Amino acid sequence: MTKPLPIKLGHEPIVAAALELRGIGAVPLHTVLPGVFRSAFAGEELATTPVQPNEVMVPLGQSGPKLRLAWRGYDILVGDDLISMNIGLKYPGWTQYRADALVAIAAVIDQGALSSLFRYGIKYVNFFEKKTPLKDILNWSLQLGSNLISEENLQLRVERQVGELRSIVAVVTEAIVRKGGSADRAGCILDIDTVCLVPNVDIQEFRASLGERLDAVRLLNKQVFFDLITEQQLATLEPTYA
Repeated sequence: MTKPLPIKLGHEPIVAAALELRGIGAVPLHTVLPGVFRSAFAGEELATTPVQPNEVMVPLGQSGPKLRLAWRGYDILVGDDLISMNIGLKYPGWTQYRADALVAIAAVIDQGALSSLFRYGIKYVNFFEKKTPLKDILNWSLQLGSNLISEENLQLRVERQVGELRSIVAVVTEAIVRKGGSADRAGCILDIDTVCLVPNVDIQEFRASLGERLDAVRLLNKQVFFDLITEQQLATLEPTYA
């Protein structure tokens, strides 16, 4: 029997989140997205700033962002073939994040800026202060030869295919987090990126099924997250169930 998943956490560990699309239009996306947003969301505040080279780390083989849009509290990074909707200082919760993503992506597609899509996904970066041993935070076991790895300084990345979705989990056991001018905090990072490759999807079919697709990505992300943290750690997050 699958254990129930919380619907809300009293202490949210998410320190960063990004909903990303990779696709192309008739022209590079960063050249048209400001106009698309100003037209679709007339009257709403929108600020644009260029992204400097090497300002944002980009995986090898992928193009990076060239423009930053500040919209509804989100930091939207846009490149030639990239739209990445990043949360601000505080995670707004899945219901609000999903709703804002749906209207933003629909506007991009409806105004013809995005005509072909080959990848989408959602990444969540969770942070846990190491007030207890790592074995009390993460539900994992790792052994190198005859050596059982427990409290060592470690960076680990694992990819796993689950149906049409790919779950990419990264763990950094010794990390420093600083956000919004707050003091540095030392702890452990659990980075969960869930992506879907859709090289032949019809863009209008994608738009029509976008809500279901995002829900499926979010569900797998939640399942992986709650499977990886211990019951002891979960209790500190003050979960609420339906």
